[in-house]
Amino acid sequence: MRCERCGKALGTERAVCPFCGAALTPKQMQVFKEEKKKKQYEVDMVSERYGMAPVKYEKPQNSENKWLGLFVVLGVLLILVIIVFILVLN
Repeated sequence: MRCERCGKALGTERAVCPFCGAALTPKQMQVFKEEKKKKQYEVDMVSERYGMAPVKYEKPQNSENKWLGLFVVLGVLLILVIIVFILVLN
């Protein structure tokens, strides 16, 4: 597949030309979607053949990290306030 604007080769991995930024035409977009389905089908077949379940990525829970980050920021601010307070008194 080639870009309609700049004429460079696109391959089947991208929906936008990496050289000029042009979007695919509707016909090219159809080819892109078909290739994407084909690749997913091939991955599923390999997974089934070798007995591996498809990998599903789950977003980790960040609530613990948010609290840790909050305490670190508050601790640094407290230390800075103490240092400034000591310097002002001297």
